[in-house]
Amino acid sequence: MTDTKLEPPPANVLVVDDRDENLMVMEIALRDMPGCNIVSAKSGEQAIDLVKKMDFALILMDIQMPILDGYETAQRIKQLPNGKDIPIMMVSAIYTEDPHILKGYLAGAVDYIPKPFNPEILKAKIGIYLKLYRKARAFEQVALDRPAYPNDRRRGERRGTGHTENYRII
Repeated sequence: MTDTKLEPPPANVLVVDDRDENLMVMEIALRDMPGCNIVSAKSGEQAIDLVKKMDFALILMDIQMPILDGYETAQRIKQLPNGKDIPIMMVSAIYTEDPHILKGYLAGAVDYIPKPFNPEILKAKIGIYLKLYRKARAFEQVALDRPAYPNDRRRGERRGTGHTENYRII
């Protein structure tokens, strides 16, 4: 009997930048990264729409964009049910001083990388976020089969099995 371990599906990483050349640089830097599916958005509005429709492991967000900058886009994404738990990494060539970095964290970012970036460092960071994302998804799957609390005797009721008559609910 062969042991076949199923590979998890690729995790989506959203890259948000209004400049085509920056999107291309990111895509080239990340295209050989295993288990990573790059999705691009050219504006804050487009990023918000994509977050409403898709599941993302990470968002790489340029700060300087027209109409909605990266800070405002991050704040709006964090208000979405699908976006509140997505880690956002701010990426910027201009806003690299501490006050701007702090503003990014206050907007909901969890990480920051200046341009130009070292592709290997970027990949290492993204690899960590992808690993955390996959572990969280695996944990959610396990949690669906287990009670939220070890002494919770309402397991059948929560899972919808209808066999609650076997449990004394206090």
